[in-house]
Amino acid sequence: PVQVVAGVAVTVTITGTNFGLNQTDVIGVLITANGENRCAPLTLRSDTSALCTLVPKSGQQLDGNIKIGVGTPWSGGQQNSSTSEVASKIKEFDPPAEVELTVAKDITEILEGTPARVTFENNFKDDVAKATGIPSFRINITAIRPGSVVVVFVILPDPNSITTSTPAQVAAIIATQAASPTSPLLTGSVTSAVTGVSVAASVLEAAAQTTGTIISTSTSPAYFTESEPADYTLPNMERCLSRCRRLCETGNEIPTIDGYPVLAIERPRICKTQCMSHCGFGRPIVRQVFS
Repeated sequence: PVQVVAGVAVTVTITGTNFGLNQTDVIGVLITANGENRCAPLTLRSDTSALCTLVPKSGQQLDGNIKIGVGTPWSGGQQNSSTSEVASKIKEFDPPAEVELTVAKDITEILEGTPARVTFENNFKDDVAKATGIPSFRINITAIRPGSVVVVFVILPDPNSITTSTPAQVAAIIATQAASPTSPLLTGSVTSAVTGVSVAASVLEAAAQTTGTIISTSTSPAYFTESEPADYTLPNMERCLSRCRRLCETGNEIPTIDGYPVLAIERPRICKTQCMSHCGFGRPIVRQVFS
């Protein structure tokens, strides 16, 4: 398998067996979701090695599997390699994903150029790496700002693997864990003090496309559907509110605002606000006139 830079022509080395030594007997094709892209050219180096140059076509990514065909009708027909194995996979590098985490800490304790700053950055990267299951070299801190301490960092693609989580997927994991008080992120040596997270919506959308899942919860979460008021009288509204808040604050579904999961520290307040509205406390008063 190999990763390539998007949008430019690339030359990849293909290894195998029984390619032969006749250049005209061998072809190479990249099979993508949007059609085929033929090696132009495919150059034999030996019976076990060839070079394939791929030029991106308009609207087509260099993302798929290489198929090698050896033989002609004159030599008994073409024999094709399998295109279902990871070994034949070519994939463009995924774009980096930027994340901001706010940590409850005094920035004067980690001034730039001090040993404390170096220790903080190393521990921060270790915490994020352990929480997301990626190596720490994929985490690049680009800025640290006051208020309390805002760490801006970029998740990089893994140059050594085409099967690990993409930067967008890792960013989505961080956003989800930042809203769960028992998550690995919020139990780290530094990241246990995280009070805020920011990930671009486009990054979360990219993660959803690759995983087939969404980061936000359903528009009708269980803490709503399981706590409908029988009617809008005060006793029933209060029973609805009590059950709704309990399910919202302790259940597996994390409440969201504009599609983003709320932080653990904000969860009780958001649950109260959402459940009060759901249970009818925000309904307009309709005055009845009796004749």
